[in-house]
Amino acid sequence: MDYYGTEKDEEKLYIFLELVIHGTVEEAYKSCPFKEHQVSQDTRQILLGLKYLHSCNVIYRDLKCANILVNEFGKIRLADFGLSRFIEDANPLKPGSRSTLWMAQEVANPKSAGYDFRADTWSIGCPVVEMVTRKYPQYNAKNAVGLELAIRKGKGPIIPDSLSHHLKDFINKCLQPDPKDRPTAAELLAHPFVNESSCTQPDLIELLSGERALIIKP
Repeated sequence: MDYYGTEKDEEKLYIFLELVIHGTVEEAYKSCPFKEHQVSQDTRQILLGLKYLHSCNVIYRDLKCANILVNEFGKIRLADFGLSRFIEDANPLKPGSRSTLWMAQEVANPKSAGYDFRADTWSIGCPVVEMVTRKYPQYNAKNAVGLELAIRKGKGPIIPDSLSHHLKDFINKCLQPDPKDRPTAAELLAHPFVNESSCTQPDLIELLSGERALIIKP
């Protein structure tokens, strides 16, 4: 979100941020299905945000649709930076955080050598899967123990066969188990699924407005 400044009185510090009134991308995909061109446009905006954060040596660490907001112009805004960290001198961060469905294996596995910005690359693939399936990332696991092992081994969420070639290729490039094999956010911006020529469709507000109009039409 855009930062407008701060003010301070004798007791409190006030931070002024952009007002984002259209909720989260999770709420949006629950309201109406996303077509691939909308997923492409939203993903490109996420990548631009991550590219900027990484250029500032900040790793986001909590990328999921519930933390991605939609402003009044249908543009994407990353929010909730509570887990974000500043990486000093290119030193990897220590693993061992609580596993989640959006987490790269090198973050979740306490035996890994640590992680850097490419952990965010993995996490890009997960909200993309969310947007196209309208569900949290699903894993081939029968129980909680199996799910934990799948995440720590970098098995990756299930990718539907029905997706286009470019979309499946984009997700697979994000979900490489070895972080060295993953592109950076900047490199992913050149992928055919999210390059500028692929992102010329109506924005999210137009999509949601059109869908709601269809729902209430007599």
